[in-house]
Amino acid sequence: MKLQLYNEIPEGKKLYHYTTIAGFAGMRSSKSLWFSHIKFQNDFQEFLYAVEIIKNVFSTVADERIKFPNHLHIVPDKLPVFTFSLSEEKDLLSQWRGYCPNGGFSVRIADGLLNHVIKTDPHLELGQCIYKKDKQEEMVYDTIIGPIIETLKQREYDRNKTYLKRPDYDFFLPSQILKVIPFIKHPAYEQESEWRIVMNLEDQNLKRFDENLDFRAGESSLIPFIKVPLGEYLQFQEIIVGPNPHQSAVIEACKMDRRLMGVQASDIPYRKL
Repeated sequence: MKLQLYNEIPEGKKLYHYTTIAGFAGMRSSKSLWFSHIKFQNDFQEFLYAVEIIKNVFSTVADERIKFPNHLHIVPDKLPVFTFSLSEEKDLLSQWRGYCPNGGFSVRIADGLLNHVIKTDPHLELGQCIYKKDKQEEMVYDTIIGPIIETLKQREYDRNKTYLKRPDYDFFLPSQILKVIPFIKHPAYEQESEWRIVMNLEDQNLKRFDENLDFRAGESSLIPFIKVPLGEYLQFQEIIVGPNPHQSAVIEACKMDRRLMGVQASDIPYRKL
């Protein structure tokens, strides 16, 4: 099972983005999606979990020429990876607690708008996160290791070398590993049914990183992110206002903008999340 990536939302699939009140206001005013650096997200531990899954798969390969790059832990700084999270669940308590405990939104951005962005931006890829460990391992093997084995079969190789020739090792292996990591999620979070739009900036695309990097405030830190413009107006198909002691006031404020459609309250009753 290779990693399956999409250039549009699959037909019939509804995907929602959870965000804080400040995040919603910021995306709306900037008419853009905010892609956060994977190293500074709430769930960076899942990055480390994914690395361990990949290491374990590499350890099962008998061919000594195929080795896990031990320097991978510094790769996110050299090859910046940014993600925009989506969920099949539009009103899930664990999502409210994890992403906007002090009030927020679950928004369904217009499918046509998202599809246009994914199709026209060469750095973006949409994929469904994988939670079951056996499926994760199968995906890693078929997406990363299988192609390497095929490459070795198709070319003459110096048997005295331990690693792939440098051009293959430097460019193919790290980029393939960085491609799959964002879609490996810990099994404990399977109920979130997460999808991700991933922006993977290779070395040759770092100009975009330098010119578009911005920061937003986290609870106690700065979070690097990149804005992806959406055009004249950020269109929503649904807007769910999360549990909040001032939920009715938030809904009333949203409805002042007559272009905001489908504003509704979460079905989850408020109590301190």
